[in-house]
Amino acid sequence: MSRRFLTAALSAVAALVIGSGCNQPDTVESNKALMQQYHVDIWERHDLGTVDTYMAPDFVSHANTPDTPPGPGPVKGFLGALFTAFPDLTSENDGVLGDGDKVVIQWTIRGTQTGDLFGMPPTGKPIEVSGMDVLRVQNGQFVEHWGGIGDQFPKIYTQLQGQ
Repeated sequence: MSRRFLTAALSAVAALVIGSGCNQPDTVESNKALMQQYHVDIWERHDLGTVDTYMAPDFVSHANTPDTPPGPGPVKGFLGALFTAFPDLTSENDGVLGDGDKVVIQWTIRGTQTGDLFGMPPTGKPIEVSGMDVLRVQNGQFVEHWGGIGDQFPKIYTQLQGQ
């Protein structure tokens, strides 16, 4: 068997496995890459159509109230409301760290409130806050979350109220 044939055969098998949707084992590096791509798709592009790709069906955010149902639905609702209030919202990736099955992102968001924010009418005022999210990864999806933008709402409201 020629070396060229063997190389081509191995490449074809690898392409089938990768393209078949088989989950590759989670590693610190793959978890960090997942977080970075999530940040681009969701927080930079505001592409809520990709939320199901990142959030497991049983995803739980410990930043939410205990009666919040699991899954990507509440994430889409919250982010949709946030992006409606701040259509120009940008998020800077200030750093990503990983350890075991957890990945952390530090970020800075900026935007101008031109839409309703959970009952607060538009103010036209800019905001800038920094924070962190911790997410646990299982089988290439986020399954648990701690922290996040909710921790920053007192600062956001203070900036919007001009205090």
